[in-house]
Amino acid sequence: MLIILPSMNPVDKVVLIINGDIGSGSYIAENLAKNRCKIALTYNDKNIAEGIKKKIEKVEGIINIYRNDDIDKILKNVNNDLGRIDILINNVYVHDDKPPEEFSLNDLKDYDIYHSYVKASGRFLSGIMINIIYSSHDGSCYRSIKNIFNNITENIKNDKYRAVSINVDKIDVKFIDKSRVPDIKGKITSNDIANAILFSLVEENFSNKIIDLSL
Repeated sequence: MLIILPSMNPVDKVVLIINGDIGSGSYIAENLAKNRCKIALTYNDKNIAEGIKKKIEKVEGIINIYRNDDIDKILKNVNNDLGRIDILINNVYVHDDKPPEEFSLNDLKDYDIYHSYVKASGRFLSGIMINIIYSSHDGSCYRSIKNIFNNITENIKNDKYRAVSINVDKIDVKFIDKSRVPDIKGKITSNDIANAILFSLVEENFSNKIIDLSL
């Protein structure tokens, strides 16, 4: 049985963005903060995360940053600092584009952190899980990651949250920071991703859905 949950007003909702310091993470965090979400952002590079935090605080947004660490520790800190987590965003930017003959399961190990949050989501999540999988190429690793998360999205049955996947191949990484300019022709931009996220939040009965932004 398909579980349909109501739409979500993003105002005052707590959003946990995993690896928000890579790819389009900065733009996603800013966009949601402007829509009055409270942002919890995990990072690997503290300098980048501090820069994102300063940008958001400059426009009076609410954000806390957390070094990628033990999941339970992060979840406890986010709950203490900001409140119950309403939205989980797995910000999965796939860097490499190996040919099929060079690709192995070892290439997926760097992405285990996202799957760990998916597995833990039943314990902490109360609204929506959004899995964003994107890359500049439609390579073997990207396709494998995409298939894993699409299967998760399609098969999750949970009365606490709903799931959406947003797939983006051929995003040009050179345009990620420039994508505030809306007239970049023939490119998937961070703005497109951010708009898809907001649409996922507010669209009624939008559950177990896959959004394909690929060109």
